[in-house]
Amino acid sequence: MGGAGRVLTAGAAALVLALLGGGCSSSPRPAAPRKAAPIQTGWQGCEHAGAFADPEADAPPPPSGGVPSGFTATSVVLCEAETGVDADGKVVVLRGVERTSTEVRPLLTYLAQPDERPSPDPCTLDGWVMPPMVLVDDAARFVYPTIPVDGCGKPLGWYDRDARPLVWDRLTYTDRVVRTR
Repeated sequence: MGGAGRVLTAGAAALVLALLGGGCSSSPRPAAPRKAAPIQTGWQGCEHAGAFADPEADAPPPPSGGVPSGFTATSVVLCEAETGVDADGKVVVLRGVERTSTEVRPLLTYLAQPDERPSPDPCTLDGWVMPPMVLVDDAARFVYPTIPVDGCGKPLGWYDRDARPLVWDRLTYTDRVVRTR
């Protein structure tokens, strides 16, 4: 084999070793554990928590994180807002729905999963928007949990959601309209 052939063979071998040992791993490594969400007191509902505030306002997101040890969630609340454009061209909340479920166990199992490390590979450009999710205990204390994400910043299970909906989409909810415009 000539010099060029040896270089090509060595280059191909190095590429195979790099792919086997690096970025194309089929079992992603978890990222560092997330900090626990602060426990807040006095849950009074989505409207009171500001979940249906002006969509164009620059309000900071509520502090979120992992479910704190010792916090016993008894319900999960999703605050879903339907938006539209008013006569002045401003985006406004047309309808606010508070969705409550007591099926917390599968959600808590899901939320306990670690995030994956950022992917070295390209990610898809499809986005996702999670409605505010709140875990509430029997004493009306509450936390905003952080959704575990894959290496592209999407919820774990995002790419399989057509075959198996994400865990919060499989829960049974009681819906209550709390705002209409």
